[in-house]
Amino acid sequence: MEIVRYNSERLCCGVPTTHGNPEFALEQRAKVKLEEIKKTGADAIVLVCPACYDMLEKAEFAFFDPENFVPVINLVELIALGLGFSPEEIGMDIHRIPIERVLEKLEAV
Repeated sequence: MEIVRYNSERLCCGVPTTHGNPEFALEQRAKVKLEEIKKTGADAIVLVCPACYDMLEKAEFAFFDPENFVPVINLVELIALGLGFSPEEIGMDIHRIPIERVLEKLEAV
């Protein structure tokens, strides 16, 4: 595993602007971040912020085809897996974006 750097990693996902301008938040923040992430070929997007999690997942469904989705995972979920919890025990089986490929790669490590 490695951390993949991308051009807009310091750009906010857009959640703070959703109340004032939801279109701007989705199109000029979340979509921009996702386009940059997708260029890197990353296997997953790992976040600590639940608001970013929600925003990026919404943007994937709004702008991209399901075959191009990058799974969004909370860092706490990865820590729980490392501590021996199963994906089902921590709710990873109910992610909207399938995470099976990521789980397979983690098992191989």
